[in-house]
Amino acid sequence: MHIIARCLIWAAALALAGSVLGQSWTWQSPQPQGNYLNDVEIFANGTGWAVGTCGAILHTTDGGQNWSAEQIDSGLDFSAVDFANSSCGWACGTERRPSGSRAGIMCTTDGGASWVVQYERTSANMKDVFFVNEQLGFVLAQDYDISGSVVLRTTDGGATWVAYFADSTGSLECLAFASETVGWAIGLKVVRTTDGGLTWQRTTYEYLYGWDAHFFNEQNGLVMGFRHLYSTVDGGSSWSQWTIPREDNQYALSMDFPSSEEGWIVGSNGLALNTTDGGGTWQPRTIPISVSFSGVSFTNGQTGWAAGQGGRIFHTDNGGLSWTLQAGVRISERILYGVDFADSVSGWICGNRVILRTTDAGVSWIHCREDSTLGYADIESIAPNEAWAALSRDSLIHTTDGGTTWDARFVGVHTIERLQFVSPDTGFVLSHSGIARTVNGGQTWEYTEVELPGWNAFGMCFVDGNRGWIGGGKPGFILHTTDGGLSWTTQYFDSTWGETIIEDLSFSDSQNGWGVGWYNTVFHTTDGGQTWIEEDVGSSSSHTRVCFTDVDHGWVVSENAGRTFYTTDGGETWNVTAAAVDGGLFDACFPDARHGWAVGREGVIVRWENTTTPVNPRPESALPLSCSLAAYPNPFNPRTNVVFEIPLTGRIQLRVFDVTGRLVQTIADHVIPAGSHTQVFDGSHLPSGIYFVQLRGTDFGVTKKLVLLK
Repeated sequence: MHIIARCLIWAAALALAGSVLGQSWTWQSPQPQGNYLNDVEIFANGTGWAVGTCGAILHTTDGGQNWSAEQIDSGLDFSAVDFANSSCGWACGTERRPSGSRAGIMCTTDGGASWVVQYERTSANMKDVFFVNEQLGFVLAQDYDISGSVVLRTTDGGATWVAYFADSTGSLECLAFASETVGWAIGLKVVRTTDGGLTWQRTTYEYLYGWDAHFFNEQNGLVMGFRHLYSTVDGGSSWSQWTIPREDNQYALSMDFPSSEEGWIVGSNGLALNTTDGGGTWQPRTIPISVSFSGVSFTNGQTGWAAGQGGRIFHTDNGGLSWTLQAGVRISERILYGVDFADSVSGWICGNRVILRTTDAGVSWIHCREDSTLGYADIESIAPNEAWAALSRDSLIHTTDGGTTWDARFVGVHTIERLQFVSPDTGFVLSHSGIARTVNGGQTWEYTEVELPGWNAFGMCFVDGNRGWIGGGKPGFILHTTDGGLSWTTQYFDSTWGETIIEDLSFSDSQNGWGVGWYNTVFHTTDGGQTWIEEDVGSSSSHTRVCFTDVDHGWVVSENAGRTFYTTDGGETWNVTAAAVDGGLFDACFPDARHGWAVGREGVIVRWENTTTPVNPRPESALPLSCSLAAYPNPFNPRTNVVFEIPLTGRIQLRVFDVTGRLVQTIADHVIPAGSHTQVFDGSHLPSGIYFVQLRGTDFGVTKKLVLLK
């Protein structure tokens, strides 16, 4: 059965403006970045900023028509931002860990062109920042050492900060000041200062559950909770409560009042409300997508911005009657589960009801399939125009024309986890409890049930048609086969703790391999898995993917913390990318040591490009300086040795064509190390004549003529 797919090309111009994620990652989708935004502030002149998780800072000078994105290598999830003017601003945040974390305050004096750390505090969680002017400012923090809340105060623009005790419960969430001397810290309780933050007193014994606040003067203010709005006319001594109109699954998260009458509330699941009478009544406004918004900023009753989930920033210039997406523009809104590249420019991505394809390294993407019900668990690129995609249930689909048409193939397994082809003819499909194998290019599949020592299998890696490994859990295990999956032996089993899961495996050759999984599980073998050594990459996270292109170059991708760890010396030392991807990465692919892609939730696509680190730390004298291709004997009958050299480790294709340009055989199509190699071409099934053998890699290609004489 052939399925004709619709092809829609996503705008290439956005991908060209991808923002850098530290040293080696760039965002391809969404644009300019996709981490959660917790706060936004925009001035009437159109200058503004938004901050969020994983060090995300966005900046605009034209009202959001263009947003530039940075990711500050601070390790902080920024919770709030405040600018005293268009030049001087502060952002506060906390490292993504439980109690015992590091928190910090960062400052810019050039409108966000550069940021510096002004203050750091351990065992703290920084929640809000408020500057009355360029010199006087406050930051609200929960201090785990004293089990309470403190307000940090500066009178010199942040050069020095002094902590003042504010509350014993640690339940304060936001700050508001009506003047240099009078301000409030609000959460479950309300505490007030009348001496510029030197002392704080509780104003009422009512519990407000406040999340955001705005005071118009020293007497009149509003506090917003998840479900209710509270108003005071006596500086917080007494409060009136109103119910916020919302759906059951919506909660208020942020509030802004550009005037005493005009106000806005945004929150989870697309909540957006507007008042024109100072909060007495509220009218719902519809933002096009029902995601969570944690920041709102309006310059007047008509013009405003809402920022939140997935790096999205929406803008309205008509009081919320219509909204335009300015940041967080995506190739796809779907969850993306699989990515694979044939070389450094041609690749495929699959996910929840979608398959994408690129032929220009992700500058643009083609929507090759959009289904209403089907989900795709993994994808394997055989060649630039050929790919296999695994449905999450029991079938595969196959294309040889770049995704225009697809053949459906029934595999006979349930809950497909991984898909791998070691050659165009030989491939494997991993399910939770077994493995299917094809040796005829997917025409037929043979399924073998595997007796697992744990619940399910999740990771798989084969180095050829016979030798492979699978991993899973709980408890964590690694099994090995030497006969294409017909029989398996246990090489590793977690008999001590029993809670680990091996999520993924990667072997650069038959001896050197890596396994990763839950609870910072990282294992390494140099003897084909006979022994596995536990390694430490410098993280306490769970890991979803490991990729090694050769013995030296490898990457470990974390789902929950979002950071990626990489090595260039075979795991002796590990580096961490300078910034993270929030929300999780589900799959990663590295066709060579210089290029890689990773995908995740809400259409996240990030690209790795290494232009600085040498991809071959081995002695240069052992490596060829350029690629070469030869065959001997030539003429031949019926076999010849195809000898080639490549200067860099990477994926190559060694193929033979006849004089009409028809492909007659693929000799090799996989990642190989730099150096000299020999492959045998058997022409016993071909008639006498002239043929051409072609060697193609990431940055090179060479063709030689062959003469078959029978």
